[in-house]
Amino acid sequence: MRIVTINTWQGRGPYRARVAALTEQLVALQPDIIAAQETLVASDGSADTTAVLAKALGLHAVFHPQRQQEETLDGYPTAQMWGLSVLARWPIVETHVCQPPWDPADGERPALLCAIAAPAGLVRLVSLHLTHLKNDPVKRQQLEAIVNDPWLAQPAAARLLGGDFNQTLDGPSLDWLLAGERHPWHVLDTYRAGDGAAGRATMSPRNSHTPQIRDDLCIDFIFSLAPTPDQHPAFARSAVVLDRPSATGVFPSDHFGVATAMTLATPEIEAGRRAAGTSRANHGPPAALLDRRC
Repeated sequence: MRIVTINTWQGRGPYRARVAALTEQLVALQPDIIAAQETLVASDGSADTTAVLAKALGLHAVFHPQRQQEETLDGYPTAQMWGLSVLARWPIVETHVCQPPWDPADGERPALLCAIAAPAGLVRLVSLHLTHLKNDPVKRQQLEAIVNDPWLAQPAAARLLGGDFNQTLDGPSLDWLLAGERHPWHVLDTYRAGDGAAGRATMSPRNSHTPQIRDDLCIDFIFSLAPTPDQHPAFARSAVVLDRPSATGVFPSDHFGVATAMTLATPEIEAGRRAAGTSRANHGPPAALLDRRC
């Protein structure tokens, strides 16, 4: 199954042209599960990013608001809210919201946790958006609250964290996450595990929406959480996506997206691996864990 995470940039910039570009590129990707951040809903019903994507892709969807404000939308002041969304090809059978600590200078940063009834097993997915402030202790507290939420420990075939972490892979909070301190999970960077190309960037000076960005940065990730190294799903064809302008020169967002293809470790698949002598249980931690370069 194809997993994508993307920060959709609220209603900023040329919103409708951006959403059209985002929709076109997602239709080409045909993702099965999307973790989206900064998804917009206009109070007057004139805009709803999650609904547009769900309709175009034929996906189930859940939205949780994070901010309410009045901002310009395509040139007009519009009351709106934006937040977190999860979209999935299969039914979303559980939803849960984690409320981590937050900095008063920023505001609340909830995480949306959804259980998706995929044919091969239940997928527990987190769509998150950590604080943008240069406040590493709060970032870590937010991440620590999310990964230690008891909801994640309930039975599942896969557990994924997807979203905008507002830091690079060598940031203090992600360094803590990957080190496995004060949480019960073995954490896998699915981009590296899925043979993603070197030099990934989700914020880039080549994106016309971000002229302030001087260097390529990667702050959006999909991580797999598992009790032990051999219990992760398999990942392949990881890539930076949603990184092209439309025919009219409009990029889908100020962020690029990240995608990976996940195969759940069903009993049948594990039996096949054992028969072939390739079960991951026979190996040490995946090499992807040892290379934290962005």
